[in-house]
Amino acid sequence: MESSQKSLSFPTCFVQSVLLVSLTLIVTAPALASIDIQRGVRPEAWSTDGRWLAASRWDRAGLVLIDTSNGTQLQASRARGAGFHPAWHKQTVYFKEVTSAGMAIAAFDTESGERRIIRRDSLLGDPSTAADLLVFTAANQLIVLRNEREIRRITLPGYCN
Repeated sequence: MESSQKSLSFPTCFVQSVLLVSLTLIVTAPALASIDIQRGVRPEAWSTDGRWLAASRWDRAGLVLIDTSNGTQLQASRARGAGFHPAWHKQTVYFKEVTSAGMAIAAFDTESGERRIIRRDSLLGDPSTAADLLVFTAANQLIVLRNEREIRRITLPGYCN
């Protein structure tokens, strides 16, 4: 006798996304419980070792780093616009922030607690990391850094952000 039941099939990327969200909630639940949920936070990026979660406030006024092993929170920035697309390299998170002084690419080291400005400019794109490189745009330039020192600058056909 044939079964009239049909099996459901989901794309692999969908299943992976559901599993990732479920794992995120399980792992971060104790740490996220201590955050003021009434004001809300938005998870932005995991550290490469999975220990830290960079999160922005609901109003994008600041970037907080949550140690998922113990719930400790470090304030990386209080600037508006600091929570957009942070990028991790080892224990350092890189991010763009907008202050009264203009835009900046900033870095925050979770081991030392040191915060530093990598570059200030009027037109900066979000940072990205790969291997030991930090890359971002500044107006019509693609800036490539290794160990936070510029190694290459590529002129693009127009303004890119």
